[in-house]
Amino acid sequence: MNNTLRRRRRREQNKVKFILGLVLAAVVLLYIINVSLGTGTIKGDVDVSGKGYVTVTVHNEETLWSIANDYMNTDYYTVETFIDEVVDINDIRNNQIYAGEQIMIPIIADNSI
Repeated sequence: MNNTLRRRRRREQNKVKFILGLVLAAVVLLYIINVSLGTGTIKGDVDVSGKGYVTVTVHNEETLWSIANDYMNTDYYTVETFIDEVVDINDIRNNQIYAGEQIMIPIIADNSI
């Protein structure tokens, strides 16, 4: 009788472990799907229609400030807000960019054309 109880208890423990394993696997799978699919959009500081993003390659001697002067739309951005958004969407540390690095830049269509 003791052996029967032990086997039954072991089976129940194995069932619980199996179910917990399935739940954990499902949670991990859902997380991976969510991360890989994402929302398909990038939310920046400036929310306007006609806003998109381009990827640019950083050249020698370029800085976030020089890129801001080349790409930002002054109707919607100050240099500081543009740089803050670029830093945020590219996860840039210490405002440092390096030649050869690719970064995403927000572009806002000029509707006056």
